[in-house]
Amino acid sequence: MSDFATGQGYYLAELIKHYHRLREEYLEWAGPLFDTRTDAISTYQRSLLAWYEARILLKDPYAGEVMVFLRAATAAYTGTLDEFLEDWADQGLATLGPDPVRYLPRPVKLSARQEKMMAAYELMDRPVRDLLLLAYYHQLSDARLHDVLEVGHNADAASQLRHSYLRMLRDDWRSIGLMDDRFEVTPEQQETIDRYLRDELDVAQRWEVEARRSSEPNFSSALQLREDWEEGLKIVGRNDTLETLAKEEERYRPKVVVPVNSSRWIDGRTLQGLLAGILAVVLIYLLYTTFAPTGERTYFAEYFRPFPNITRTQDSLAQPISGREDLAEMLVPYDRRDYYAAYDELLPAATAYPAAKLYLGVCALALEQPQRARDWLEQYLPGEKYHPYARWYIALAYLADERRGMALRELVEIAGIPGHPYEMPATRLIEALE
Repeated sequence: MSDFATGQGYYLAELIKHYHRLREEYLEWAGPLFDTRTDAISTYQRSLLAWYEARILLKDPYAGEVMVFLRAATAAYTGTLDEFLEDWADQGLATLGPDPVRYLPRPVKLSARQEKMMAAYELMDRPVRDLLLLAYYHQLSDARLHDVLEVGHNADAASQLRHSYLRMLRDDWRSIGLMDDRFEVTPEQQETIDRYLRDELDVAQRWEVEARRSSEPNFSSALQLREDWEEGLKIVGRNDTLETLAKEEERYRPKVVVPVNSSRWIDGRTLQGLLAGILAVVLIYLLYTTFAPTGERTYFAEYFRPFPNITRTQDSLAQPISGREDLAEMLVPYDRRDYYAAYDELLPAATAYPAAKLYLGVCALALEQPQRARDWLEQYLPGEKYHPYARWYIALAYLADERRGMALRELVEIAGIPGHPYEMPATRLIEALE
């Protein structure tokens, strides 16, 4: 489910958007805190990187205001966290989202084993390093890896390549003495470990992995080895991303005209060299595919609004709800727009509450999973209380999937039902699409 947390590279692209959108606002606010503008810019880059890591967390990612997070990170880096916390209380910053302080990234101090792991990683061929970094630091899915790096014929081929690189990595660890028989597990167990770390297991499967961690020594050792490697990879990812942000800052420096015959033009630097390695190519692709208008997806973004939390209303839709208090508790992350955590909360109760499947579908849709959204929403039958609402989100799911014809068919049916709760927006959307 890593796509749920990362939006298939969305936040990597958004990182650059935020860099330019918030730069002047941040520098105006932070300027008095620093002796030089250079120090302020450097801290801005570190703070924005901290936001990025908090945003792509697989569990409970930060979903609050970006600028509030930047202020918290800056306070941490400048030793003024107490003052920030006072402002947090006095100025009502808590109304803008979750407490960012608990999301500030931990510094990574490499153990001797992790140092050897990173040394082995750096000796791998560049394409291998790039793919592993994008998959395990930036959390890109196999489908996105296929799109961005043009590896394999499809997502399955990209997955096979990723697993072959992991085998190469383990072979390297064995050759330098980091692995022995205590770490040997079956290929199926390696697959389970990988899916666990990429958060592709459901709740019951994750519990099973946690149980095996304490009962199966080899499995536990192999899992810990992978966790150590991914922790060390954060250093590589952070350095690479900071380097990319530093290159973005070059846009604001005065341009210098260099003579054609200057030796500066023959140092072999290319676009990829001027930016931070593979991120140059990846960001160009992600910025275009994420933010460029794409017809149906543009209309989806314009019309999609999360379904209201019915446990917080007093209208007839919310009455009665069996187990209303339990559902209200499950929807707490939904109200924070932490749709990944909300999906995880609602999943075990999918059949317990009539509205649960609707919220699961909306969460999946918010997390750019239109097919999964339809799987939930299409379970409502005509005449059921939530069927009219599900129909609207099914239409939006088709738009998100760029299936205009199917979306129009749903919208026309909705617009033709007098009194349908989405009759008017469906009519407007039909006009826009046609």
